[in-house]
Amino acid sequence: MSKTVRAQLSAQKQALNQAETRARTQAVGDARHLLHTTVNSLAREHRRSKRWASTQMYIPDRRKRAPSAWNGFVREKLQEANKDLPVGTRQVLAEFLRARNTELRAEYSTLSAQQRELLVRNLQIVPEKCVKVIRDSPRANCRRVTAGFNKLRVMLTSLVAITGLELIVVGVRGQYKDINKAEVFCTPRMEDFVEDALGMTPEELAMKADGYSVSGLRLGARPTSDLPRGTLVSKCRKQIQSGLQTIINSARKSSYRRKTVMNYENYERRIVEKHSVALIGWPLEKVTNPGFITTQVQLALVACALESGKCKWVKLSATELSARVKRNVARQHRVGDVYKSRKKTTKGAKSAATIEDTEDEEEGV
Repeated sequence: MSKTVRAQLSAQKQALNQAETRARTQAVGDARHLLHTTVNSLAREHRRSKRWASTQMYIPDRRKRAPSAWNGFVREKLQEANKDLPVGTRQVLAEFLRARNTELRAEYSTLSAQQRELLVRNLQIVPEKCVKVIRDSPRANCRRVTAGFNKLRVMLTSLVAITGLELIVVGVRGQYKDINKAEVFCTPRMEDFVEDALGMTPEELAMKADGYSVSGLRLGARPTSDLPRGTLVSKCRKQIQSGLQTIINSARKSSYRRKTVMNYENYERRIVEKHSVALIGWPLEKVTNPGFITTQVQLALVACALESGKCKWVKLSATELSARVKRNVARQHRVGDVYKSRKKTTKGAKSAATIEDTEDEEEGV
């Protein structure tokens, strides 16, 4: 979202706006003071409470009333009366109280203290259908992080004043989905140390730490996320192919080095199960062709993982390979997205027949 650009106000206009704000604040304060004075005099003159006077002047009382046993008793009786009635003929609360007021009060007076306490407890239990679903939003997390770091800054300031410690605390994002900014707390001597040793301010250090944590960029190099899409795709493909060729050549006993092409379409069968190697640390859900990754952020994550070594090729043992084959077969029967069927053209036929891939067929990309 682009930043809104507004025209700069003149000094005269700024002074006028400030005067209007002060006058408006003063008027609201005077009206509030007059209102409270009137409420106090009204309550004192008629020997009533301030709450009664506020109610008479239509000033809402924001205090929440505690649940009472009478409300719980009436609620249960109304539910019993409407239990077997159809939806359109059920009684409302006002009509129910007018029709059975005397009867309800007589029955309520016979209740014991334990029964009334139980009615209050039943009112305090929130039904499951009334419970709101709380979803954790990025903006809520940002506000929570900012408030927490502000409290931490106050605590650290008092700690430094009491003990004389010199501190530097940096807080950055853990993943690219977060929207909170980098936070830093630094005492004056530590600020001088950072500027002398690293040649940057603590704020610049926090921003570099944030970029390194999110995108895995190397200091002094261009961030991987800033590279063009075509460059990122080519870079990922080259690293995947070179790593695959290196680990397969190291496992071969003969000196013959045949080129093994990465197969993204049938990765589990043609690469993992055939050569007993796997690409671990892939940051996305499934290993796929980098050219098919739609967003620049996900493509940058794959490139950073390959460059930093978090995503790499490893040799699988016999036990690991057997467990992986069983998992692939089970998922293929359940979902059907592990092994991809290929098409074989029949001579003289207009359409291609779909057949299952086998181990003795040639590799494909």
